[in-house]
Amino acid sequence: MKDFVEQFLRIFFRRFIVRNIGYYVLRILFALFNNQKGITWLLSTNSNEGESLAKGLIVNIVGLMVLAFITFLVVYIVFLER
Repeated sequence: MKDFVEQFLRIFFRRFIVRNIGYYVLRILFALFNNQKGITWLLSTNSNEGESLAKGLIVNIVGLMVLAFITFLVVYIVFLER
């Protein structure tokens, strides 16, 4: 049961939260700065394995950074503003 919960949390955080946050933050940033080349790169499906790996890596890094920022913000608001 412990392994199941661990796998579920890993899949939930890694696949759903980090990937979705990273993808949508990149999409919003590209739209804000009117970067059409970046938007088409993000929305395209690549047959090149290296390009696909790079896109996934960038999306995950951005997602982790945003998740860390949100976590630190919540900790600051909840614990340090007393």
